Amino acid sequence: MQEIQRIALQPPERFYQEEEICGGAVKTEPEDFVVTEEPLYPPSGEGDHLFIQVLKRDVDHETLLRRLVKALDVSKSDIGYAGTKDRRAITQQWLSVPRRAEAAIDRFEDPAIDIRQVVAHPHKLRRGHLKYNRFDCLLRGARRAPSSGLIQRLMTDGVPNFYDAQRFGKAGSTALAGLKYLRGDVKKVSSRSLLRLQISAVQSLGFNHVLRARIADGLLHQPLLGDLAQVRQSGGIFWVDDVSDVEARLAAEELSLTGPMLGAKVKLPRAEAGDYERVKLEELGLRAELFEGMKKMAPGSRRPLCVRPTELHVSMEEAGLRVKFSLPPGAYATLILREFTGTSVELTGPA
Repeated sequence: MQEIQRIALQPPERFYQEEEICGGAVKTEPEDFVVTEEPLYPPSGEGDHLFIQVLKRDVDHETLLRRLVKALDVSKSDIGYAGTKDRRAITQQWLSVPRRAEAAIDRFEDPAIDIRQVVAHPHKLRRGHLKYNRFDCLLRGARRAPSSGLIQRLMTDGVPNFYDAQRFGKAGSTALAGLKYLRGDVKKVSSRSLLRLQISAVQSLGFNHVLRARIADGLLHQPLLGDLAQVRQSGGIFWVDDVSDVEARLAAEELSLTGPMLGAKVKLPRAEAGDYERVKLEELGLRAELFEGMKKMAPGSRRPLCVRPTELHVSMEEAGLRVKFSLPPGAYATLILREFTGTSVELTGPA
């Protein structure tokens, strides 16, 4: 258990350490960190649910849900959302509520939460149903602009796609609780949402551990026979049977190598890659069998080992360094900002 805590508490390091640090502070003001969610699809205009576009300032995700539950007279489980957003920030995102809340939406008032659009749709909004998040960040007090080489490396090779330390709870408590449940040491959890959070922390811990091992072994961009690679454009996943071909496609930026988010239905690597991944996960006492019977809560998935920002632009201003970029759902903006600031940036979750 101490090893689990050590791994959970270890924040991802700056990846391009040989590059000069720009410095600067993040989130001095909420206006320094602006996030805009780009939905996967537009609401249709018809149906039993309402998609609401919300602009919030300095409000965390749970507080947003509580205020909507109270004002709209709906339950927390009625509210759908594609992803959680940071507290100390200005964030624009979509949520969904049952259509019966329409009249209450018209009366909704909150100094920190503005409902900007309301459009009907047949289905509840689901987690992960967004194209990407756009970030507009000001690093106050930054000393210099980054080198063109760092910008190019970020866009071409990206950074390791870690989950940040807050994912695992204080002193790794959330991940530890989830692991105890999976092992049968705990029989009951107070709520399904808490259990989901704990299990997700365990999955994320396993991914981070495999990712760190691959970096240490020089395998971040080097495919192994039997690895699972993902086509970047379509998202399709396949086993690596021809290492040379995949090497060429990785160099052409067509593919991403993936790591495990263990679960009841997760696809596992084969051959050399399968042996490698299994050994690393067993160092934490993790194996796919622990998730049996959790097909709905924890089906499992594959996560790209690296994340690459798109539309990356930087510019020096009087107040500091302006950094604009987009990331896919589930990726942490902190991973990109750390390459400029050189220090860990506290975010509440992946955008």
